[in-house]
Amino acid sequence: MKRLSSLKVIGLMVLVTLTVSFLLFFDFGKYHSRILDEILNFGHLPLFGGISLFVLWTLHHGKHQHPKNIWHYIAAGIITSMLGFFTEYIQGFLPNRDFQWGDILADTVGGAIFLVFAYPFPQYTKVRKVFRLAALMLTLVMLYPLARASVDTWNRIHAFPNLGSFETSLEIDRWRNIESEISRAKAHTTEGTYSLEVLLLPGVYPGISLNDPTRDWRGYRSLAFEAYLEGSAPLSLVLRVNDRDHNNEYSDRFNRRILLNPGENRISVNLEDIMQAPRGRRMDMSSIVNVCLFSYRLSRTCTVYFDNFRLE
Repeated sequence: MKRLSSLKVIGLMVLVTLTVSFLLFFDFGKYHSRILDEILNFGHLPLFGGISLFVLWTLHHGKHQHPKNIWHYIAAGIITSMLGFFTEYIQGFLPNRDFQWGDILADTVGGAIFLVFAYPFPQYTKVRKVFRLAALMLTLVMLYPLARASVDTWNRIHAFPNLGSFETSLEIDRWRNIESEISRAKAHTTEGTYSLEVLLLPGVYPGISLNDPTRDWRGYRSLAFEAYLEGSAPLSLVLRVNDRDHNNEYSDRFNRRILLNPGENRISVNLEDIMQAPRGRRMDMSSIVNVCLFSYRLSRTCTVYFDNFRLE
C-alpha cells in the first residue's frame, strides 16, 4: 500500500509538471490574448511548485515517510530556483520567447509556496499557520495580474466597437509604451472623463501600441480617434495596423503617416485602405492583433493626449 501511495504521488507530480510544461513551452505564436499571457505567467507557480516537491522527494531518497529535515527543504528551494534560471536562459534562444527575471522570481516563489505547505513544522503550530497564511497571500498576489486582465477583457468585449476610452484604470494595461511614458489624465477629453496622456521621449520609435484589441473588425467602415498635441510645432506620427498573419515585413501591414497639428486633431482611417494594404494579399479583418502609433527619430519631447479610439 505504501508503494502504491508513493506511485500515486509521483504520478500526480508528473501529470502536473507535464501539463503546465505544455502551457509554458508550447509555441502559441507571437500574438495571443492578455489572459493567456497571464495564465502562462501564473503557470510558473504550480509548475515549479511541483518540481520543488519532486526535488524534495529525490533528496529524501524516495522514502515514503514525510521528510522532516529542514535542510532538504532549503536545498530543494535553491535547486528549484536554479532550474528556473536555467529554463529562462534556454528560452532566450527560442523563437517567440525571451529571458525574464520576473519568471525566475515566479519560479522561486512557486517552489517556496509548495515547500512551505509541505513542511510539517513539528511542535510549531503557530509558526506553521503564519507561514502558510503568508504563502496563501503570496499566491493571491501572483493571481492579481490574471484577475486584472480578466476583468478588463470583459470590459473590452462589452465596450466594443470602442477600442480605448481610458475610463477605467485597468484599461491602460492594454497599451504598451515604447520609448514613452503613459498615464490617464483628465485633460483634452472627447469622450468621458479621461484621456491617455503620452509623453513621447527622444528616440528612434517612441509611441504606443494596442496589443490586445477586439480582433474582428468586419462590418465597420473606419477607425477613428482624437489626438491633442501640446506645444506649437507639428508632430509626424505613423499609424500601423497588422493582422495575425503578418510576416513582420513593412509591405505586409498598413502604414500611414499622420501629421498632428498643435491643438485638437480628429483622425479617421478607412478600413478598406487597411484591408488592401498588405502586398499580395488582403488583411484578415477578423483577426486584427496590433494597432501602433509612433514617431520616427524624434529629437524632442512631445506630449499628446489620445482619446476615444473606436470603429465606426
